[in-house]
Amino acid sequence: MGNAVSRQPFTMRQLEFFLEVANCKSVTKAAQALHTAQPNVSRTIRELEHLVGNRLFERSNEGVSLTPAGQALYTYVRSGIAQIEQAFNLFDGTATKRTLAVMVAPSISRSILPGVTQRFKKMFPHVTPRVMATAAGDMTESLRNGDVDLLVGRQDNPKDTYGVSFHHLYNEPLLFVVRKDHQLAEGTHGLDALCDFTVMIPNPGVVIRDELDHFIMANGARQFPNTVETMSFDFIRAMLATSDMVAFCPEGVVRAELGRGDLVAVDIEGMAMMGSIGIATIGGTARLPTLARAMMACFEDEVRAQGLE
Repeated sequence: MGNAVSRQPFTMRQLEFFLEVANCKSVTKAAQALHTAQPNVSRTIRELEHLVGNRLFERSNEGVSLTPAGQALYTYVRSGIAQIEQAFNLFDGTATKRTLAVMVAPSISRSILPGVTQRFKKMFPHVTPRVMATAAGDMTESLRNGDVDLLVGRQDNPKDTYGVSFHHLYNEPLLFVVRKDHQLAEGTHGLDALCDFTVMIPNPGVVIRDELDHFIMANGARQFPNTVETMSFDFIRAMLATSDMVAFCPEGVVRAELGRGDLVAVDIEGMAMMGSIGIATIGGTARLPTLARAMMACFEDEVRAQGLE
């Protein structure tokens, strides 16, 4: 392996002077704006040019203009300084954007989002997260339209998410769930055993409904003859507590009840259905604004804290 090049780091002072000269197109005017002497500005620019290894400005009687190398550096520095300033402004409530729109799947809302929100608000008390629930068919469209900054949920079919980047957080099981004293609560059962009960399943067009249909087909089982279609997990939890119904749902929406022993995951022979939970963005994470990146980091920290990685 080759030796890494050791380079003296830039200073914020150098970058600030560079931006001011580029904006003023004059070392003299930049010195006046920076309340310093012209030789100080000239010396700082020379230091920066030495670090970069390229001339950053063309000098003439009319003033200065950026070289191609200077223009490239200007693009990055201007963006970086703006984000740093925005980050500091978030702490004192002076940021121009003080809301962050996040669309989340129901299992995320109940299991992960509370901890994420607490982490985020401790960092940015003046920023308001705007949380919206997902609904079939509106998720990626809302992201593409710019209605939401982040979309958090189960990975969709790639053919339906062209241009959308997905950042994986953790894998979440899909389960058949019953109340603790249900006939199916103990032992191992075949998929057809569920046909003796009313089964609550997701609505058509939802990702986890497609996964369920594929699983049934792959196992050569018959479709459930007695079903209720719903994406209301509050309704599902209420029905499970008062009936012999079976529910197919993500683990996250019933994790608390499973932990207390109020609900039990049915042991279905050969069943191992998992789905990737993550954050969808347009154009990847590199282009995310400061607030969205901070929220993304809070999701990652909460996932680690809950041991879901």
